[in-house]
Parts: sequence; structure tokens; C-alpha cells
Amino acid sequence: MSTTNAYSFAVNHTEAALLIKANGTKVTYVVEGEPGIGKSAILGTLKKQMGDAYDYIYIDVPLKDIPDIALSMPDHERQVTKAFINEIWLGTDDKKPKVIMLDEVFKGSDYVKLMMNRLMLEQMVGDYKLPQGSIVFGTTNFQTDGVGDRTNGHTNSRVTRIPMRKSTQDEWIDWAINNDVHELVVTWAKQNPAIFHSYKDTEFDARMHKDGQGIFHYIYHPQHNNMAYVCMRTLEKASHQTRNMDVTGEALLTKALIGTVGMKAALDMSAMFAMGYDLPALDDIVTNPSNARVPKSAPAQLMITFKSLQYIDASNMDAFATYFLRLPKEVTSTWIKTVTSTEKIKNIALKNQQVRAFAIENSWIL
Repeated sequence: MSTTNAYSFAVNHTEAALLIKANGTKVTYVVEGEPGIGKSAILGTLKKQMGDAYDYIYIDVPLKDIPDIALSMPDHERQVTKAFINEIWLGTDDKKPKVIMLDEVFKGSDYVKLMMNRLMLEQMVGDYKLPQGSIVFGTTNFQTDGVGDRTNGHTNSRVTRIPMRKSTQDEWIDWAINNDVHELVVTWAKQNPAIFHSYKDTEFDARMHKDGQGIFHYIYHPQHNNMAYVCMRTLEKASHQTRNMDVTGEALLTKALIGTVGMKAALDMSAMFAMGYDLPALDDIVTNPSNARVPKSAPAQLMITFKSLQYIDASNMDAFATYFLRLPKEVTSTWIKTVTSTEKIKNIALKNQQVRAFAIENSWIL
């Protein structure tokens, strides 16, 4: 049953990074979101966008204690004490502006969180002022996630909280394709849109959990208490392990996936392993695109769609286009939309005459 949409005013990963980049020198944003949705990855996104003009500093707040921030040390000549900051705040060059991410900022000890208040409001660590143009932002979980985030009124007035939603299916698949996520994991995600739902948008029904139904065997829910669940972080981990299936074997991989994405998701994925044997060899597609075998099942057709992205280049683009034009129209459409949005091959795809002809025939704008 649906409840009030908690994400009506939530941002996605890209929007969160844009707000921080645009306003972060004057406003300290704290990005709130449920576990594993890509909050911590915002620092990497900013580094990719903003380049080496900045120092990028990651602070794991729950693991920090007072000496990790600043200590009062005696100045014997002046007979006073002075705050000496920890070197982590200086980065690689103390003159460069900083981009500092305070990860899990509201899980720190009470005293550490108090010491962070001035940093978040004035960009000061002890008596040290960050270089002009520096950016400070934090990440945290929703309090309803039940994972230990606590704050208070005078801290809240120093920051701007922005809720971050989970990626949509299309957003994640676009990211996954451009980051070499294994085609098995992408195919499974394509067939299971429920994994992109949020527990905040769906009412928990204990009967559904007991009967083994519903989406809560997949996603994080504080009432479900699932130790392993599907999220953006665990899907990427599943991809790394699936890529080494030839080394570990299917049975051992399945056991590892159970500990990564949970029992139900892992068994679903393992059921797809056999489909890999139904796929034509990519060499056959390149050398004989008009006659290479076409898989019969829809999941296998999707899998070859995503698998092809790792191998397409200027020399074989036309062969792959010839092959995929033989598949059902919806699969061909998925393949063309995907190749024309995948960064490393989209320019090749956009120049291909067969791709362009299909787009014109279907009134697409490429």
C-alpha cells in the first residue's frame, strides 16, 4: 500500500552534487538518505567535475576522536595553550581550497559533533580557517533508518539538509553501463524494478514478510532487519564477484551473493547463470551477424544486449547493428537507446547508418 510520497522534494545523486558545487562555499549541505544509495560517492563525482584545483578530503566522522580534529598544546614562550589542528585538514597543499566530506556526520560522538559545528558554519577547524573557496558537506542516514544518526537544534540551524532519493531504474542502469557493471547484474536489475523502491514509499506488511512475498526480501527496511539487501552499493559488489565466476564457480558465487544482496536476490541471480550458456559467442556476431544464433528467452536477449556494450568499437559497430536488428523490436529499441547513451561508444553508434535509419523509422531524435 502506498503512503505519502516521502521523496516529493528529494534530489538524486546528480542534483545533490550540483547543489554542493554551486552553493557549497556558503552553505553546508547534509545529504540524507537510506543506506547504500550513493551518498558517499558524491565526493568522487565532485572530484571528477571540479578537477585538481581542489584538495578532496574524506572524513569518516564516527571513527574520529578529539585528537583527529585539534588539540590544545602549550606555547611555552607565551605561556598559553594553542589549538594545533590535525594534518588531515591541510590536505596535500595547505593553500588549495578544500572539498571536505563529513561522512556519516551525525553518527559521531557528541563532542566530535560539537567540534564540527564551527566547521560546518564558519569553515573553521580550531583556529584554522579553510582556504577561500573551500566546500564542506556532510552525509547522514534518515533517523527512521534506525542506524544511529542523532542531532540537535543548534546543529540543524548551521546546515541545510537535503533528502536524497534512490536512483530510478533508468538512472542506475545508465550509470551501471558506463561503469562496466556485469551484464548479468544489469539484466537482473532491468527485470526487477521493485529493487529501486524505497521503504519510505511503501507500507511494511509483516504478513508479506512472513509469507515470503513482496519487495522487502530485496531492499533495506528498518522493520525487516535484513542483514544483506539490494542497493546501489551491493549491486556493484555483486558485479565484481560475478565477473570472477569462471574462477569461483557458480555454486560458490551464489553463496557469496547471498551475503551481498540477500537470499532472494542471490537465488534469482543464480537462476540467470544458465542463460549465459544460451548466448551466442560475440565473435560469431561480429563475423556472421546475419546468421548468428538469436536467444529465445527475453532475459537472454537482454543479457546479450548489455554484454555487447563491453565489446563494441568502430570496427564492429555495423555487425552488431545488423545482428540486433534481427531481434524483437523492443529489444532492438533497448539496444539502440543504450548504445547511443553509453559514453565510450555513443559517438560511434550515432554515426552508424543502420542505427540512424532505425531511429528515423521510429521517429526518434538522436
